[in-house]
Amino acid sequence: MGGFAVIETFSIDGAEMCCGLKLRRYSEDMLVELLGENWQLLRSINHVYTNPSGGERPYISTVFQRK
Repeated sequence: MGGFAVIETFSIDGAEMCCGLKLRRYSEDMLVELLGENWQLLRSINHVYTNPSGGERPYISTVFQRK
């Protein structure tokens, strides 16, 4: 067994732009594919962050363990 990776990123359901920059958005399946077969997904949570101006931003948080 190896280490762990905690990844939090913009959800596939989220905004396409932030501060004028194009965002790269991910789903759970996309992150599993990105890390490959040497990593096992332990947990995935979709959640919404509400910023101070009231805007909602969907995120995905994941925990992987190296096999």
